[in-house]
Amino acid sequence: MNHRAKSYLYRTYLVAICVAFAPMMYAHDKETDHVLVYRWIDDAGHVQYSDSSPIGVDTQMIAVSNAQLPVDTALQSRIAAIDALTKQEIAFDQHERAAKRLDKALDAARRKSCEQVAAELARLESRPGPKLLIVDSNGNVTRMTESERQRKMSLATQKLGECSKAQ
Repeated sequence: MNHRAKSYLYRTYLVAICVAFAPMMYAHDKETDHVLVYRWIDDAGHVQYSDSSPIGVDTQMIAVSNAQLPVDTALQSRIAAIDALTKQEIAFDQHERAAKRLDKALDAARRKSCEQVAAELARLESRPGPKLLIVDSNGNVTRMTESERQRKMSLATQKLGECSKAQ
């Protein structure tokens, strides 16, 4: 596991711990000297805690006694910093995956283009110029001259050289 993955897992672990205990820092009921916390299990099967009940979810209200803890602003700012870093890493990973998909698509297009050039070169090499027909944009059919065939073969060979350099 590389350093970046370990760092990500460590920050995720810290966020999970901090989020689990953060509600106890600010949901304090002064009359009864306890903290009211909502507990529920999310779709992924993880236990979640909050000072407010989520809509449409079965929750259990828990009263945590002896919660005269001051609000720990240092911890809250650390949680925010960890959250910001995690979001940056997620965005970076999404960007990396998109770049890899684009690279794969470009490689596939390059391979297809090279295959087409190789097929055209094989066709040009297999027949002398006068046996090859050319259809122009108006639909007119003419026979290819030998010099035209040689020029097209030279261009195709050059393109194949570029294909082999790119791979």
